[in-house]
Amino acid sequence: SSVSKVRFLHGATGSNRGWGLYAKGEGDADWVLISDAVASNAKGTEVVAEVNKTNCQLRFYNLNTSQNAYMFELEIQGLVDMSQMPALGTFEVNGVAVEAVDIFEIDAEGNYAATYEISKTAKMISAENPLTNIVAANGSVGEVTYQLNATADTCVCTIPVSLTAGEKEIVANYILTVILKPDFTVTYYDVDGTTVLATQTVEKDAAVAAFAADASKVTVAEGHVFRGWFVAATGEDVRKYTVDEIIVGNTAFYARTTPEEVAVAGTRYAYALNHQYFDAADHESFSSNGSFHDTQHGWDFAAGESITLKVGGNAFIILGCCKYSANGAVAVTNAAGETIGEIADAYVETDGATVSFTYEGPATELTFTFSATTYIHSVIINNVGEAGITKNEAGYYVIQAGNVSQFLSVLEIAQASKAADERAYIFLPNGLYDMGEAVLTPIASNNISIIGESMEKTIIRNAPDKSVEGIGTTATFLITGKNTYFQDLTIQNALDYYGAGSAGRAVCLQDRGANTICKNVRLLS
Repeated sequence: SSVSKVRFLHGATGSNRGWGLYAKGEGDADWVLISDAVASNAKGTEVVAEVNKTNCQLRFYNLNTSQNAYMFELEIQGLVDMSQMPALGTFEVNGVAVEAVDIFEIDAEGNYAATYEISKTAKMISAENPLTNIVAANGSVGEVTYQLNATADTCVCTIPVSLTAGEKEIVANYILTVILKPDFTVTYYDVDGTTVLATQTVEKDAAVAAFAADASKVTVAEGHVFRGWFVAATGEDVRKYTVDEIIVGNTAFYARTTPEEVAVAGTRYAYALNHQYFDAADHESFSSNGSFHDTQHGWDFAAGESITLKVGGNAFIILGCCKYSANGAVAVTNAAGETIGEIADAYVETDGATVSFTYEGPATELTFTFSATTYIHSVIINNVGEAGITKNEAGYYVIQAGNVSQFLSVLEIAQASKAADERAYIFLPNGLYDMGEAVLTPIASNNISIIGESMEKTIIRNAPDKSVEGIGTTATFLITGKNTYFQDLTIQNALDYYGAGSAGRAVCLQDRGANTICKNVRLLS
């Protein structure tokens, strides 16, 4: 048989699952991949795939053969010989060209029917303002009739197309209903995600043009900065709206604020350059002339391009690097343009491995200039202050009780700076170490020990946004190193189980390493 298009609705309860589709038609030596789109929603994700093959076979396959997947709906559309049937080709609505095949469907009476929307600023179609340049794809166009309703906001246009086949004349009626585009409401929400600050009426397919609310209406906590209007109130890597946003339905705009970045001792700032919607404009301590490449490689830097970071004096800088970078040193200069050091090579053999730079001196701006094409996954600034990151007499890094920023800084620095076979000991006094929505905090180096004061009162907690719910996406820690050791503490994943809207999977430890030991450790989720 001949197949033009396949539509199916599939679902799965985990990441990277669902149904894929191959097709093999006339002239194909082997199977051709048509779709490998994953089911992102357990309740069903729609896939519409163009096939357009004659004498075609279809083969569906499970994207993850060790996991389940569901097929809720399947629709296969075929190719039909239309050479003996009348067909409408193209026409214009107020000067806009329209392909009939793109909008018409056969209705219950056997007519071709379509609805076409025009802006309220345009003139309604009528006998006085007719469709123009009507061309048949097969056959000839007859007299077009127009039925304009009393309020002049709807016009039904009937376009007859006829074709003589032998002694028989076949007529196909194309019924086009022209209507005005509806208005939609844009609702502006405060940082709590529920308080309405303003509403705005925007016609369908029109741009917002101007925001109906500004920072003066937003609740901005002391030390925070309004960053703009976003697609969601919470979650990482969330898209920010601009005034060019095209509105296609009722839409929610959410205000978001983040702490103002201040380059002083004790602060830590992390930048995920492999996040599609990372915006340098939202960060006071980061600027760059590089650009986003993709979620695998992060940002792309040509030779001579750079990253500039504000530091509050002594600082430890960590770059998450990419194995697809070219070999090349990274020159480091200060605000005066003086070269103060370099990173020998930004290339790493293991994708995501880190390189680091230790700065000792007064507050300044550090510029890292790449000498070859380089991809950077992430950047972390640890403003360590005059005391730096030091160990006590017993060789332990001792964290201030409840200071999660210091804990993460020490964890990062310990991994980046220790010798390969050296063990790093981190001691956490009783307290809550709240990592917020952070997930998959990496322990990639070997021989890392994290020891608490007591299992019940030393708590490391994250609370992932419900949008990242899943076995492979929510873990508090991601361990890829060997010989990791936890003792006398609680690791808690505080994902909102009932609000997650799916399986509510919240993982404390995702262990891809070896020889991990947990002694007197409580795992809660």
